[in-house]
Order: sequence, then structure tokens, then C-alpha cells
Amino acid sequence: DSATEAGFTKFSFTSDARLNAYPTSPDLLSFGLQCGSQRYVSAGGSVHALSSTTSSLYPLAFAPLDAFTCAIVPKGIDATAFVRTPDGSIYFLSGGKKHPITSLERFVQLSQGQPYLDVVNAFAAAIPTGAPA
Repeated sequence: DSATEAGFTKFSFTSDARLNAYPTSPDLLSFGLQCGSQRYVSAGGSVHALSSTTSSLYPLAFAPLDAFTCAIVPKGIDATAFVRTPDGSIYFLSGGKKHPITSLERFVQLSQGQPYLDVVNAFAAAIPTGAPA
């Protein structure tokens, strides 16, 4: 899921020499990616920038990418404090947890016009659930 959610949907064959030129990591790819000092989360086929305000809302591991990959990865809207899962549940991220929002009225009140990111269940499962928002 994490690769597809970041927009990595194709592969090609290449030489061992070219592959060996890429940095390797002992960690698996996750929904958190990092390009230089910029952190992103992967959702819906693109990556979404985290700001100094939103970075702490996503308690994910961030895998560093090389400059070439960072330049070509599709970029979407900036991440906010809101995510929505495939079943339509919307969560408010705060304090390292996702807090269920129990009504559309409450979402409008909390979001003040900010959008949410549509995320897959595995993404949502990586963030602990807290009390309702």
C-alpha cells in the first residue's frame, strides 16, 4: 500500500550498477517519506507535505528518498490534521493519535474549511486511536 499511495505504480528493469547507485535502508517503505528536510505522507497516489505544525501529528517512520526520486514523485495538497478512511470515517489528528469525528457538523466546526486526506486502512492503523474529537 505505501508505494502505491505515494504514486509509485510502475516499475522497469535496469542494471545492477544503476540500482547499486541508490542509497539503501534497512527499514521498509512506510507512509512517511522524507526528501532532504521536507517530510511527506503518502495518500491517494501522491505525497503530501507536512509543515512544522502538522509534522508532529503523524507518528510515522519517515524513509529518506534520494534526490532523483524526490523530484519525480507526484505531489498533492499539503497534509492537514484530518484523514478519512475508505469506510467514510473522518479523524482529527492530535497528540500522536487519531480522534474519531462523529458527525459532519463536528468536522465542519473543527476543520474550518481545511480538507482531509483520503487514506487507506493500513495508513490509519499506523496511528493509535484516541477519544472522539
